[in-house]
Amino acid sequence: TSAGAGVAPDATAYHPVDPLTITKTGRDVNGGRLLPGEEIEWTIVVKNTGIAPATNVTITDDVPSTTTYVRASIRGRGADDARAPHLRWIVGTLAEGERVALSFRSTVNGEVAGGTRIRNQAVVRADQSEPKASDFPATTDVLGDATLLRTGGNDWVWLIAALLCAIGGVTLI
Repeated sequence: TSAGAGVAPDATAYHPVDPLTITKTGRDVNGGRLLPGEEIEWTIVVKNTGIAPATNVTITDDVPSTTTYVRASIRGRGADDARAPHLRWIVGTLAEGERVALSFRSTVNGEVAGGTRIRNQAVVRADQSEPKASDFPATTDVLGDATLLRTGGNDWVWLIAALLCAIGGVTLI
């Protein structure tokens, strides 16, 4: 400022970097190989790593087309499944350092073949940030990659291959 001029206060806080992180994981509720008819629990974690509150925070997620949303399974602050399979969480304000965990479940459709990749991403939006897609934390070398689960393969193919190898090994002895 010039001599004698005051500094005008400004209530707006600008984040010097993208203040939000968003990660997403999926797990087979029953454990083991993911098969048709089984439930997946999807978990989304959003954290404000900025220096000021993040406002008007909203997370959206479209249930993967190879799965069906489990009615009323959505959890977390501001959960809204009125437009399922398009899910939404209206979180509001996230204080500096605050994190929220959100979740929902979906069932693998019956016609999904073994070896099918089920991909899913959530998106977070806030006044202080551009829309940002979730990251799968198991793949630390790639940022912003979709959560990826694979349905179980055809075990009988591997069983036959192992049996043929065993028979071939016995006849060679």
